[in-house]
Amino acid sequence: MRIFLVFLVLISSCSNLSRELRIDSNQHLAISPRGPGLKPGLILVPDCFGIGDYFIERGSQLADLGFHVLILDMNGKGLITLLPGESEKFCEGQKTPLLVLKKAIQELKNIDGVDAQNISAIGYEKGADFLFELARTGEDFSSITLIQGSLESREIESSFSNFKLLVLSGALDPSINSKRISGFKNELKLNQVTYEFQSFPGARKGFYKPSSTKLGDDFDLPFAYDEEADKTSFNKIKEFLKNTLR
Repeated sequence: MRIFLVFLVLISSCSNLSRELRIDSNQHLAISPRGPGLKPGLILVPDCFGIGDYFIERGSQLADLGFHVLILDMNGKGLITLLPGESEKFCEGQKTPLLVLKKAIQELKNIDGVDAQNISAIGYEKGADFLFELARTGEDFSSITLIQGSLESREIESSFSNFKLLVLSGALDPSINSKRISGFKNELKLNQVTYEFQSFPGARKGFYKPSSTKLGDDFDLPFAYDEEADKTSFNKIKEFLKNTLR
């Protein structure tokens, strides 16, 4: 069964959120930090399950750090799913992900109070892949964080801008082996990308999201939440973002 939820329902259920939240015409979700003056922007690209309560909460936490956060609706129409098969169809159905990303980044830059010279990005799983593919085209970022991306690589030079990269991965993701990691690192070295890579022992796919364990159990998939990896990785992200602002 396909499950569709509207952002407004999710937002109203997150009573602990006190930021200004806005849904634009493209169903992207903007979360603004408190206080006046220019503040950096951050584009957040969810996994294929869509913008659920996890990403709304995480976006608010990032806004607490002083970022204008724009969470992308890569699936369209403000829809989310709890089913793995549906999530894959959502991502596969996105024919122009780089165009959607580029437009969203420009939209973020146009928000009042955003420092357009200080744009960071965080991508999760397929969202991380879309994000890194855009980075290959030369899109300018202060920093990029990839969480559980596929780490597929290219053996050619790309047009990367001068950004810092943080890669976070669960060591027990069966789709990511040592050969794939080595190939990805070789691409970064070839293109002189400054990066940090951290793999979490014992962590599976979806380690960052509490709902992953039920997902893995219900559908017999290698998904599981890992509280320690989640907390450690988010602390790492916060430190990384702070140290890579221009």
